Amino acid sequence: MLLIVIFHAYYLTQNILTRQECQTDICICHGSSHQCRCYFYQAPYCDGYGPSSTCFTNPGCLGCDDNSQCLNCISQKQFVDSSQNCVDCPEHCLTCTSESNCQSCITNNYYLDAGLCKQCQFPCQSCNSLHNCLTCVSQQFYLISGLCRQCDSPCLTCLTQTQCLTCVDNSYYLDQSTCIPCQSPCLTCSNQNLCFSCVSNDYQLINGLCIVQCPLNCLICQKSQQCTTCEDGYYLNASYSCVKCQDPCENCLSQELCITCQSLYYQKNQHCILCQQPCNTCIDEQKCSSCVDGYYLFNQTCNQCSLNCLKCDQYRCYQCNKQSQLFNDQCIDCTIPMNHTFDICNYQNCHDGVWTHGEECDNGNSYGCINCTIQKGYPSQCSRCIQNCIQCEANRFCQVCKDGYFLNANHQCQECNIECKTCFYQPNNCSSCKIINKDFQSCQLCEINHGYYTDFENNQCYSKCGDNIKTTQEQCDDGNNFNGDGCSSNCQIEDGFYCIDGHCDTLIQGEIQVSQQQFNFDAPSKQFIIQFKNYALNSDSEIVPIIQFLNCQINQSLIVVKQNITEEMYFQHRVIEINIEFENNCIKDKMEVNIVQRYKNNSKKNIVLSFLTFQIFDILFIEQWKQLFNEIMISFNQTLFYIFGFVCLATFITGTIEVVYNAIDLIQMFSYLKYINVNLPSNLQNYFDLFKFAQLQYFSNFTKQVALTFLTQKELEQYNFLPDKIKRDGYYSYCLLNYPFLFLLFVFAILLYPMAKLLLSQLQRFQVRIKEDDDDSILLKLKLIQLHIKLYIQQSCQYVINKLYFSGFISTHMILTYDILFVSLLNLFDLKLLFTTNNPFIAINVYIAILLTTIHCLLLFIYYSMLAKQTYFLEQKDYVRKCGSLFEGLKISTTSCTHFYKLFTLIKKSLFMLLITFCSSFPYCQSLSISFLSFIQVLYLFNYKPIISLIEYRKQLISESCVLILSLLITLIILMHDTHQDMFFYQDIIGWCSIMIITLLLLFQIILDIRQQFLLCQKQFILFHNILKSIQTKIQKAFENFSATQSNANSNVVLFY
Repeated sequence: MLLIVIFHAYYLTQNILTRQECQTDICICHGSSHQCRCYFYQAPYCDGYGPSSTCFTNPGCLGCDDNSQCLNCISQKQFVDSSQNCVDCPEHCLTCTSESNCQSCITNNYYLDAGLCKQCQFPCQSCNSLHNCLTCVSQQFYLISGLCRQCDSPCLTCLTQTQCLTCVDNSYYLDQSTCIPCQSPCLTCSNQNLCFSCVSNDYQLINGLCIVQCPLNCLICQKSQQCTTCEDGYYLNASYSCVKCQDPCENCLSQELCITCQSLYYQKNQHCILCQQPCNTCIDEQKCSSCVDGYYLFNQTCNQCSLNCLKCDQYRCYQCNKQSQLFNDQCIDCTIPMNHTFDICNYQNCHDGVWTHGEECDNGNSYGCINCTIQKGYPSQCSRCIQNCIQCEANRFCQVCKDGYFLNANHQCQECNIECKTCFYQPNNCSSCKIINKDFQSCQLCEINHGYYTDFENNQCYSKCGDNIKTTQEQCDDGNNFNGDGCSSNCQIEDGFYCIDGHCDTLIQGEIQVSQQQFNFDAPSKQFIIQFKNYALNSDSEIVPIIQFLNCQINQSLIVVKQNITEEMYFQHRVIEINIEFENNCIKDKMEVNIVQRYKNNSKKNIVLSFLTFQIFDILFIEQWKQLFNEIMISFNQTLFYIFGFVCLATFITGTIEVVYNAIDLIQMFSYLKYINVNLPSNLQNYFDLFKFAQLQYFSNFTKQVALTFLTQKELEQYNFLPDKIKRDGYYSYCLLNYPFLFLLFVFAILLYPMAKLLLSQLQRFQVRIKEDDDDSILLKLKLIQLHIKLYIQQSCQYVINKLYFSGFISTHMILTYDILFVSLLNLFDLKLLFTTNNPFIAINVYIAILLTTIHCLLLFIYYSMLAKQTYFLEQKDYVRKCGSLFEGLKISTTSCTHFYKLFTLIKKSLFMLLITFCSSFPYCQSLSISFLSFIQVLYLFNYKPIISLIEYRKQLISESCVLILSLLITLIILMHDTHQDMFFYQDIIGWCSIMIITLLLLFQIILDIRQQFLLCQKQFILFHNILKSIQTKIQKAFENFSATQSNANSNVVLFY
């Protein structure tokens, strides 16, 4: 009952009670009114309302007042609500007084804010306010000023901003609470002296140190990867590489000179010669160091053991072959019938009539001896004939010996020599031979012929395959019984192999080198070159290529195969030239070439030695009228280029080169647009090739020869990681091979300034003399023309001196941006070679490319800084002369970015070259991104109209619109290729549309350029004409004034200009 009082409160309700019905434990009647009061530990708990009141429980309430109002709750996690019930505090509250007034929170992961418990923000683990953390969620964060900050890389866990506990990975090590990167060439390490791994395969890990990895099979090498000492079994060649010694050399000085030989060979005159049987290993051709089974070594000579003995010495046999038993230091062959009588053979056959060990008797199971047991009633005493005797008398005198023995004078059976089947009187007096051979004058064993062994059971000769001795019954013998190594388990040469002196190898030696004619849409024929080295075959077979196409139907008569073979000892250097003449279109096909060994008499099937696959580029036969129309369009555009060249020359002479900037940019862009990674229609591809002159690649053959002084031809091709379309145009990923003409242009630009200064000083010395008595009008006009030319050249030189540095440099940079970025970005494909090769030529090229790319980016930032100045700076004469090329011809506005137009164009060029070079694997990305760039520029031109000249504005707007259309057409071509359907008709139409767009655009550009140039020249002509007229007037006035004041009539006046 006490527990009930402790955990429950009680309240009164209106029920009739008598004094006796009050529950005295908790309800006590009080006074004469018979009111019931509820008590809790003798204190009033719930007050009654009348004499008929009863106490009931109020769960959770700790106590009530006299008005039955709950005073408090038993649990601190509850509060009294408006209904006088104890309810739980809000979520995350530990104690509270109301639903909106928490007094404490459940954990330190929550903090008290305006009576509510709110969770600490990540990465705080515990906190006392929103901005005051006490602890952090993990050691990957540190506490500073009440905030949890993530450990700075390379720290993974830390105590403070400067005290690390662990590092992000093993590429750093912890030293005095600081993560220090592993020093190259260590990739991962535990400290500065203990590496776990190295940065590349060029290093090897030895005792915790990364040491330069010598080339394969090299023991000691220099830092330049030149080997000085090779491992055993290899020799150092002229190029400081380790080459494996040829079998059977174990160590050698060269391919022909051996130092030590492999087992089974001996050295003679620095050559290895096979030891002759029965020597297993030998010192020279006469001295053995060990013997084959069946022979023993004595005085460096191998002597034959006794019959059936496998291992012996000169005194005894101690191991027999499997079918023989050792008995009295001799080997008894228990399979031979005449040896059945030996007890050691334990032979028993009750039907052969021969009494052997374990038989009581043996008369062939006749009377008196049944199953080798003497029957009752028959004599039980039998005597055995002497050993090797098959018939004897009662006194055991032998009368007939078994084969292989003869009866000597003591009536004993004595063994014949091993080569004798039967003999008489003497062991060597053979009456018949075990081995019948017409070539022998006497009985001989098979071992007399090298590589043959005697089969004593069947009395015939046999050879052992796998003993490294080739006999006439074997095609090869490489010393083992394995298949797949060139010599089969039955010593037959396997398909595709050759064998010489126990050494087998594949018929084709080394790698097969293949090459293919350069891609050309116009060529209906293709040439493929296959080169390899092979072992010289016998006259009964030959090596030929068998060619087949997967899809295209090719007339075999149009496939011409030529072979050029050069003999060299046992080998042939073979060059196979395959020329194929196509009659029909061949689209997306592969040519498979099987190099086979074909037998001339068809006695064997062809043996496939190698399998090659060639990708056949699309072979298209263009109709004659299309070719004619294409040639007309190309000729017309060539004419446009010649006209444009004269216009450029005129602008250069007149100092108005800015007129043709847009056309130059356009032609350069078209020259690189063909590198979008898609097979363009043949007409468009040929048309784009017309723009190749704009890539300034005029010294490629010369630079390639220069590169070959630093790299081999194989390295030059092997390290060329460029996209195929760029590679086929003769580019290499070495900027020094692609920069020469650009270098000459920059040298010319640099020399132009001193040349202008020198020319200006010389012109000041050159004077035009005009005399008073020059009455000849023609002579006077000529002198005035000279004066005109002098003034023009002086003006041009002054223009160069004033504008070249820095404005002229900016103009040159803007014109050559495409070419500079193209050759620089191509070289960045070789970045990985910095870590895999030590060639200085490659490293210099890569560093130059990185430097030029960085300079280009810095220049863009400098240009932006110049243009971001206040507009009044841009209008100052000195500033215009210095960097006017950036905003010349553009509107300068404080509210718009019109004067940034040329900078935006440079950024667009940079993005264009990045797409062309590095996105070749994603042709959709290339074409759509270029379309997007052109679209943005068209919107910019249309919206802001940044160009002052209306003609120049129209040129720019129409040009970018045409580029947008052209890039979208190329996207459509890519889509057609991906459909894998024959859509060449539609591609041709797109090609012609693209050609027409470009041609009309160029024609439009050139016409506008000529018009602009004409107007500028007209203005300059009028200006110079006025200047000359003014000079002529001043000269006449000078003469008149001078004549009036001159007292000497004979004097003559001369004016110098």
